[in-house]
Amino acid sequence: MLPSSGPIRETAMSVHITQYAVPTPTLPPADSTNTYVIRLGRRAILVDAGSKDRELLDTLVRHIDALGVTEVVALVATHYHRDHTQGLPYLQSVFQCPILVHELDLASAIREMGLPDGAPGVQPLPFDMQLSEASQEPSEPALKVLFEHLPGHTHGHVHIYVPADEAVLVGDHLSGMGTVWIGPPDGHMEQYYRTLEALMSKRAVAAGPGHGAPIPDAAAAAREMLLRRLQREEQIAACIAEQPLTSEELVAQIYGSALNPGAFFVAKRTVQAHLQRMLEQGLIGRRFTTANRFVYNKR
Repeated sequence: MLPSSGPIRETAMSVHITQYAVPTPTLPPADSTNTYVIRLGRRAILVDAGSKDRELLDTLVRHIDALGVTEVVALVATHYHRDHTQGLPYLQSVFQCPILVHELDLASAIREMGLPDGAPGVQPLPFDMQLSEASQEPSEPALKVLFEHLPGHTHGHVHIYVPADEAVLVGDHLSGMGTVWIGPPDGHMEQYYRTLEALMSKRAVAAGPGHGAPIPDAAAAAREMLLRRLQREEQIAACIAEQPLTSEELVAQIYGSALNPGAFFVAKRTVQAHLQRMLEQGLIGRRFTTANRFVYNKR
């Protein structure tokens, strides 16, 4: 099924999963964040909502109604970033169900959603859920939905795996439109590598990214992303082999004039995540100079 036209693009990702690309203030080149509806009969779980635009969110609700959903049992966030969570409080007022976030991202999610500390409607994510038909005599077995804690982009980032569909929703660990950014203190490159390796072990599984179109082969996409990150580390190592450099100087050398000024922040953070990993691995050194700045050097 091809994406529908209009402000919200709808794509049937699998038997039980529908993707909605909702215009959202986010980082370029993305201009939307994906909301996913995992549905069995009239019951559903909704994953991620980054727009605060009530008109757009009402349009999203109408899309969900058109699927035949009469009960949303939970609103789930893959991670706390605002372009994935800002719309959840309004949708909670519509659907009257809990917002579920991994406990490591819980406090940050509450802050990003503008809710008071200890908001009772925001709860820690369980390990799994089962969707069953609303009737007393279900026409098909319950649908198992697994929540896998896989950090890297944030400490409490989760993937949502639906075994029956051989599909996994990966938040911001893969993208349907290029690369993703990993930046400390929330992002940790070594943890991200472990997450990519976990995805590589999932054979014949499709991935639903936080931004962009569904990815038909999660394992292949994760392998490509890991190789790309390792190549970036080789590039960093080659740059500082010539002379010690700051993280800002590394960004300038690596990206040059091709870097969109609006993307400098995320490029620098990702380079910093690489440098952090390379320091942890003992691959490079760091020293503080008389100019009050850190420079990175070859060991």
